[in-house]
Amino acid sequence: MLGERQAGIALLKQGFQLIQNSGSLQATALYASMVADHMALAGMREEAIVYSNKALDFYREFGEGNGEAPAHRALALAAAQAPTSDWPTVEHHMNEGIRAARQRGEQPHLAITLFRYGELLRARHDPDAARPKFKEAQRLFAAMRMQWWLEEALRAEANSPL
Repeated sequence: MLGERQAGIALLKQGFQLIQNSGSLQATALYASMVADHMALAGMREEAIVYSNKALDFYREFGEGNGEAPAHRALALAAAQAPTSDWPTVEHHMNEGIRAARQRGEQPHLAITLFRYGELLRARHDPDAARPKFKEAQRLFAAMRMQWWLEEALRAEANSPL
């Protein structure tokens, strides 16, 4: 996220492959969802969908849900990047990501998902809907002392049209 995105994605994909090859059920969905999330951020829409679905399939099969929230977030980002943006799908996956993060008590995933949702709403020229997402994300980032993310959320809100 700080400039070496392709190298980072390659490392995440390698980590996912190593975990998958090990036969471990722990963190497989999380790794797949993190690959998907970064691919979506890099505009690699189709690959993001593939890895998101791997994470969600793994969750459905084995109940290992650490990757559910970021997988839904990546699917929402991918839907927003579609040639004809599919806003109902964006909203569905963002809300599913928020639900999953709240249900599992995954505060970092909750805050990041709210932040990304706010960004998409801002890009859609809906600052009234974006503002509460940014505010809740800021509160969570501050409480968790996630300073870099807090600064990003403050900057995003400040750049939203009034």
